[in-house]
Amino acid sequence: MPRPWILLLAAALLCARCAPPVTHTAPLAPADTVEILEPLEGAIYPRDMAPPLFEWRGSGQNEAPWLVEIRLPKSPPIRREVPAAPWQPDPGLWHRIKQEATGAPVTLCISRAGSPGMAPSTRRFFISNDPVNASILYRQLPLPYGFSEDDIRRITWKLGAVDANHAPKTVMTGQPTCSGCHQATTDGRLLAMEMNVKGDSGAQWVKPVSRVMEITHNDTMSWSDYPTPPFFPPPRGSFARISPSGRFMVGPVNDIGFMVTTGDAAYSQLFFPTFGFLGTYDRHTQTFAPLKGADDWDFTHTDPSWTPDGSALLFARAETKNAYHPNLGNIRILSSPKGIDALNRQYPIRFDICRLPFDNGKGGMATPLEGASNNGMSNYFARVSPDGNWVVFTQSRSGLMLQPDSTLHIVPATGGSPRKMTCNRTGMNSWHAWSPNGKWLVFASKNRAMTTELFLTHVNEDGTDAPAIRLHRFSHPTMAANIPEFVPFKPEAIDTIRLK
Repeated sequence: MPRPWILLLAAALLCARCAPPVTHTAPLAPADTVEILEPLEGAIYPRDMAPPLFEWRGSGQNEAPWLVEIRLPKSPPIRREVPAAPWQPDPGLWHRIKQEATGAPVTLCISRAGSPGMAPSTRRFFISNDPVNASILYRQLPLPYGFSEDDIRRITWKLGAVDANHAPKTVMTGQPTCSGCHQATTDGRLLAMEMNVKGDSGAQWVKPVSRVMEITHNDTMSWSDYPTPPFFPPPRGSFARISPSGRFMVGPVNDIGFMVTTGDAAYSQLFFPTFGFLGTYDRHTQTFAPLKGADDWDFTHTDPSWTPDGSALLFARAETKNAYHPNLGNIRILSSPKGIDALNRQYPIRFDICRLPFDNGKGGMATPLEGASNNGMSNYFARVSPDGNWVVFTQSRSGLMLQPDSTLHIVPATGGSPRKMTCNRTGMNSWHAWSPNGKWLVFASKNRAMTTELFLTHVNEDGTDAPAIRLHRFSHPTMAANIPEFVPFKPEAIDTIRLK
C-alpha cells in the first residue's frame, strides 16, 4: 500500500501538470473617465454673465488632450481641443452661445481627443433672458482668521459684477478696524456698514455713494448710545440694517453675545446672542427707540430684515440662553478644542423667524412665520424678495451662523409650506441676498473647500430655483468670500472706502 505522502505528492504533480501556464502581465490601467464639476445639470446663467469656467476632472493615465464640444439648439456642434481642465470660452464664442441658446438647453460634452470608445460626460445648461444688472459688494477674510491686528488689516472689501471679464476690484483694505454687515438703500444712493470706529464696536456709518468715500465722525451713528439698563454691556448693533428708504436703522440692543473659538479654520467660531431686543434709530431726528414686539425678556431677538416697502420686519427669535455664560457679570470670548458639531451639542439654540409690523417705528405684535418656525430646526437670515412674495432663509440643526449643515429654504412671504432650494451645494450654504430685480440670489458656500465661495442661482416667479453656478472670479485660493450683498449700482460707482 503506497504511503500517504506519496499519494499527496502524486496529486500535487497531477494538478500542476493540468494547471494553465503562468504568464506575467502588467496590471490593467484604470479606465479613463471624466466628471464635469461645473456647471451642474440644469444650471442657468444670466444673460449678462461674462464667460464662465467649465471645470472637470479625469481619471486614468491618458495624457491626450481633451475634446470640448458645445451642442447648440440650431447650429452644428462647436469643438475645441484643450490640453487640460478647466476651460473658458472666449468672449466671442460665449456671446454666440448666449445669443443662440437663450431659452433653449445647451449641451456641454467632455471626452478625450482620439478616444472614440470613451463615452463623453455631458451637462445641459441654460441661458436666462434675465440679467443680474447689479453689483456685489462682499468681504474677503484670511483663513484661519484669528482676530489679530494683522488679520484685521488683511480684511479686503471687493466690488464686482458678473458681466466683467476680470476679478472684482478692491475698494477697501488695510484698515485698522473690523467691518461687517452692509447694505445699500433701494435707490442705491446710500451705503451703510458696521465698522469699529475709534474703538467703538457699536459704530455704523451711512454715507452717500461716491467714487471716493472717506468715512468721518459725521457719517457715523453708534448703537452704544442706545439707553442701556445697568450691568448690560454696551450694545453692538450686530446685524443692524438700514430701511429701504434710508431713514431708519433697526438693530439688536441690550444684546449679550456668546462666542466660542474652535481653532478649526473652516468653522472657527460658534456665535449667537443669548439675549437682546431690537431697537430703532431715526436718522432724521437722530433718536433711538425700543421696537414693540421685539422686546420680550424671555427671548433673544436678532438679525432684522426689511420688507421691500419698509412696512414690516422679519427677524430671528430664540429663548434666552444666558445660562451658557460662565459669568454674566464678565462676558468674554471662550476657547475650546472641540469642533463645531460638538459645540452645537453642548450649546444648542434654535431660532424661529417672526414677522413684525414696523409702523414707522411703533412696532406691533410679532408673529412666527409658518414654515420658518416651530419646526425643530434653527431658522435665521430671512430675506424678502423685491416683489414681496417670497422669503429665503437659512436653516440648520442649531446655531445662527457658520453652520456646516446649513441650507437655504424658500417659503411664501405670508407663510406656508417651505421648500429646500435646489441651489444648495454640499457643505455650508448661507448669507444670501436678492438681486434688485428679484431674479437672482447670491449666497456663500463651503462646497469646494474651507474657503467660502460665492454662488448664484436663478429664482422663478413661482419660487422654484436652479442648480447654482460658481462665481469663480469672486474666489481667492486662501481668502474666504462672505456676506455678499447686491448693490444697485455699477462697480465704477466706488473706487475707495477708507477711514479719514
